[in-house]
Amino acid sequence: MTDFKINSLFPSTVMETQYDGWKEEDTALAVKLLDNPKPGLYNWNSKDYNILNNHFSDLRKFIENAIHVYAEHTIVGDKFDKSEYDFRITQSWLSLCKGSAKGHHRHAHSNSIISGIFYIQVNEGVDVIKFDNGKTPDTIFIAPKKWNIFNGDAWTKEVCNGQLLLFRSSMGHFVPPLQSTRDRISLSFNCFPYGSIGDDSALCGLTVN
Repeated sequence: MTDFKINSLFPSTVMETQYDGWKEEDTALAVKLLDNPKPGLYNWNSKDYNILNNHFSDLRKFIENAIHVYAEHTIVGDKFDKSEYDFRITQSWLSLCKGSAKGHHRHAHSNSIISGIFYIQVNEGVDVIKFDNGKTPDTIFIAPKKWNIFNGDAWTKEVCNGQLLLFRSSMGHFVPPLQSTRDRISLSFNCFPYGSIGDDSALCGLTVN
């Protein structure tokens, strides 16, 4: 059979882009802000949960622009009127995984629509993030000869310094045990829509100030 078409329905999306404005002094500041961090599960977080409100203004502008691009392509489906509604970063924090750590547990981000990670210091070619589809596995398992977007239930993404990833906040993700002794530093954030969203006539109108 040669005349057929396979459709990929309802795909999950991860947007990636590169920020070229990061400097050595920015990394030094990030390290300073992680002094005496708050312990998490296998990692540490900055005590400031609004990092982008207080530091790294150029990076924040870059992230906000990336959020608009992601929203237009994956949520709205077209240009949207920012005077009616927009997307606002609600929280942002630095994370530290110390070398040879156990990684970071699987999780998703609550009370958020779009989440993202900016990589400040990673061991390139080794460090990764993993996403999974969150679905219940098939009750019958047939071992694939080759993984693809149809038979895979997880995706491993190599990460690099200066890289920004954006994804739906509900998407499960985790960091496997680190394979390097170098500390890994990243900046994570959540965002939520504000303004007039939904549709009053469809009984789903909502105004968020």
